[in-house]
Amino acid sequence: MPLTAKAADSIWIGDPAMAEMRLVSAVDGTGRLENIPLGLEFRMAPGWKVYWRTPGEAGLPPTITLDQNFNKALSARVAWPAPKRFNAFGFDNFGYAEHVVLPISLAGHISGTPLQLTADVEALVCADICVPLAGTLDLDIADGTALPTIHTQMIAEYASAVPRPGSAPTINAQALWHDSENLYVSFAALTTPIEDIFVEGIDGVAFKKPEMNGQTARIAMQGKLPENMIGMPVTLTVVGQPSRAGLGKGDVELAEVRLLIGTAPEAVNSDAKTTASLVTASLALGAILFTAFLGGLILNLMPCVLPVLAIKVTSILSVAGMSAGHVRRRFLASATGILVSFMILAVGLGSLRYAGAQIGWGIQFQNPVFLIVMVLVISLFALIMLDRVTLPIPAFVSRLSAGAGSGYAGDFLAGMLATLLATPCSAPFVGTAVTVALTGDNIMLFGIFAAMGFGLALPWLLLALWPQAVAFLPKPGRWMGTMKYVLALFLGGTVIWLLTIFHTLGGSDATRAVVVILLLGFGLVAFRGFTVRITRLIMSVTVVAAMAVPIIMSPNLPEKPLPEAGLGVDVAWQPWHPKGIDMYLAKGQVIFVDVTADWCITCKVNKRFVINDPAIAARLDTAQQQGKLVMLQADWTRPDRDISRFLAQYGRFGIPFNAIFSPSHPDGIILPELLTTDIVDRNLDLAGLDVN
Repeated sequence: MPLTAKAADSIWIGDPAMAEMRLVSAVDGTGRLENIPLGLEFRMAPGWKVYWRTPGEAGLPPTITLDQNFNKALSARVAWPAPKRFNAFGFDNFGYAEHVVLPISLAGHISGTPLQLTADVEALVCADICVPLAGTLDLDIADGTALPTIHTQMIAEYASAVPRPGSAPTINAQALWHDSENLYVSFAALTTPIEDIFVEGIDGVAFKKPEMNGQTARIAMQGKLPENMIGMPVTLTVVGQPSRAGLGKGDVELAEVRLLIGTAPEAVNSDAKTTASLVTASLALGAILFTAFLGGLILNLMPCVLPVLAIKVTSILSVAGMSAGHVRRRFLASATGILVSFMILAVGLGSLRYAGAQIGWGIQFQNPVFLIVMVLVISLFALIMLDRVTLPIPAFVSRLSAGAGSGYAGDFLAGMLATLLATPCSAPFVGTAVTVALTGDNIMLFGIFAAMGFGLALPWLLLALWPQAVAFLPKPGRWMGTMKYVLALFLGGTVIWLLTIFHTLGGSDATRAVVVILLLGFGLVAFRGFTVRITRLIMSVTVVAAMAVPIIMSPNLPEKPLPEAGLGVDVAWQPWHPKGIDMYLAKGQVIFVDVTADWCITCKVNKRFVINDPAIAARLDTAQQQGKLVMLQADWTRPDRDISRFLAQYGRFGIPFNAIFSPSHPDGIILPELLTTDIVDRNLDLAGLDVN
């Protein structure tokens, strides 16, 4: 939060000995906002509580009325963080103790004008007795720039504890049925322990705390039950148990699921149910691990890994004719580099998650320092392949090789490099596995990353088991020199690709500086006109100078413009922002959201061959001109916490991510990572987008 953040709040109303309330704002100016983010803050004395939107067996939820305002178009949409269950005298009530903020989105305000808000609030606070808490709260917000206030973080923290519609990645409620006394909920592949389930939708019935039996929750019902509950819609707010102590309000799994009560499945005994649940969970875990393994295996053929393939081919050719034991050790070194790098990634992402940071798959390409390190490393590999530089082998590696060759360090580093460059290409194949890994516990995280690493390393492990396969390779000869030049072109292309991504992050001046440093430094080294000591000095100066550019470059870089429409093929995009979807849904429009990045190759493939396909682009362009469709593009090339939160809402931690929102599907239709024209056409129809 900036140190200059201001307060924007009303006075406190109530009795500090029981409870008080006030209105707070996340912004100190209305700016151009069409929806003003506010919060209704309650603080309760020990033993007192205020109620949730469904209070349980007794109580009343807080209400807010805006009738006194001159602008009669004002409306307040209240969001409800997940509540706690309180039991008093055998009655279960749902609400909040000590402190809570109900996030509010205020609509109907005229953009660019000051806001003078008058809100009549009524609430009921209870301990051993219940006391009304009511009053009028006045809040004034100027018409200046919408800067954050001292309340912004607090409102955001409670907003993160609001369950999102739909199942969470690890909480998937799939069936609902009942008998004469209980309501039953079955979950598919439940990996998060359930803390509580709050049931809404059936008046006059009290729902007790659930009892879990494997993948099924039994919820006792009390009260006058309807004669026929089959087909009745029910809303379930599912709260998972925190995986560790000290988590924030939004750091537990939450899901808001809407289901219809169905008929009971075939009766089976409890042990059989538990066994079936365990089998289902085991099969689901096995499927996730196999998906991760298969994704890692396919990555060997992806364009992100092609530069490392050049190094691999050279490594294979270099071992032709050597002993089987040496060949085996060379391949094991490459496989070890891959597996170690995947474990390092798992440790790093796990540490970031524990520290509360936003994490994602491929986020290292948002870091300009990482990009320059990769440019230096790959440039160095290219010079080595062209025999312009000789990489010294550390003494301890030489001792380990025991005279059998000096390529173990290079093989190990090549394996690690393959992993680092592979992540932008991996989302279509391991997106589901990565999502489970980043939302599950640490055992799941390391298990899935190990499976991905094993898949990527499998070709080298197979060659290590059967080194005789090298005998089928062509014999070394003059052709190898030509092959090395061809393979070096792969590395040169990768350097150019990385520099284009760096250009987006660092701007033209920083990119030109890096290019000049590389050409001068590595160009001088390539001439071999210096002694070993001077050559090492030149390389050291080159590395330090290139690394200094991203470290000292200005953080206030111009935003990258989004692509414009052109010749009826390219699609016109608008910048995505967190409130954009709700704003356009309120206007009855369909929204196509694309989360992309310059380093995401699959994103570019989707746009080039699917979204910009003439038939699809024509339909999208016509719908845009008719005012029925809005195309929003979120550029994740640079780190962006809003985009990270948006992805996390839908259980995604990598890109590409495409979704279609419409008044008939306000929660979004999530598209697969790899798009086809049929998939886009079919889901546009499902969203109700018709073009005249």
